[in-house]
Amino acid sequence: MKRLTRFRRRGAMVTLVGFMMIVVVVMGAIAVDIAYVQLVNMQLRKATDAAAHAGAEALARLQDEQSGIDAALNVASQNTVLGTGLDLDSSDIELGRVTYFNGAWSFDSGVALPNAVRVNSQLRPNGYITTLGRLAGVENIQVAQSATAAHVTRDICLVLDRSGSMAFDMSGVDWSYPSGRDYCTDPHPTLSRWAAVVSAVDVFMNELNATQQSEKLALVTYATSYRSCNRRVNDSDINERLTFDYQNVTDDLDYLSNRAIIGGTAISAGIDDAVNVLTDTSRTRQFADKMVVLLTDGHENSGRSSLDAADDAAAENITIHTITFSDNADVNRMREVAERTGGQHFHAPDEEALIAIFQEIARGIPIVMTN
Repeated sequence: MKRLTRFRRRGAMVTLVGFMMIVVVVMGAIAVDIAYVQLVNMQLRKATDAAAHAGAEALARLQDEQSGIDAALNVASQNTVLGTGLDLDSSDIELGRVTYFNGAWSFDSGVALPNAVRVNSQLRPNGYITTLGRLAGVENIQVAQSATAAHVTRDICLVLDRSGSMAFDMSGVDWSYPSGRDYCTDPHPTLSRWAAVVSAVDVFMNELNATQQSEKLALVTYATSYRSCNRRVNDSDINERLTFDYQNVTDDLDYLSNRAIIGGTAISAGIDDAVNVLTDTSRTRQFADKMVVLLTDGHENSGRSSLDAADDAAAENITIHTITFSDNADVNRMREVAERTGGQHFHAPDEEALIAIFQEIARGIPIVMTN
């Protein structure tokens, strides 16, 4: 009886060991499959992201849709998935436009003036087979990825207030000038509001030079049509049309800095001239985002409503970012101008804040991976 019991126990152990070996094999297969799936997805994601990035960069740099598609296909083929270059067709590449609203990016395919490339990828022709897939008779497992990249190339027009108050000192007190300056003298080179704006614009241009993309820059300055102090000024002037040569803008600001800053505040005239600049097809780029950076230290007191001018800008797909400089500026009106065009409003109580704002706007986002 004891010997029979011993044999029965041995038989049970053999069965248990056999079962555990099966469990171990299955668990090992699951671990291998999980690692394999992660590897495939990682490689496919990397290749897809790289292709979208390259396509968006070429689209913006060359301003040509086919060049964006070709760049995406070329870079995809140079990235391997399971040891083979990712093989895509032109049909896997979508051109469209990316917009940002309420904290989320959206992509519209096939629209005019694209600024983004979407790449849709999958393993071809039969996906891949996992260990458990073989055991279960599953022929293949398909995996797909999608990536969208936008390259934000910008044509920018600075619209700067050159009304009489821009010659005031930084105290925020009306009619308070730096020592030795008055209404008919050139603004103080370091202590006036105008000098602070010139310094901020200089930082702005340095930041643009550091971005990956090449931005065109224009300059418009506004006051009101006025004659005083042995000089005459216009409501607004296009001081510099769109150019890659920022030194031209520096020279324009130097010229204005050596003359009396006079007149009122015709903000709408400045916006209208900016629209003129950014709709000049001989200088603008087809796929570039058109943007205005509008600065004022006061309230509009001449010309039509700046809100009407903002609506006209919005109709031309021009975004206006507004900056109010000093606590005397019309913050509410400038915020609404920005909102009507999809732009942002910034307030700068002092020179340090003003420089930081110009830096933030200039840096932008050269390449945006939106999904």
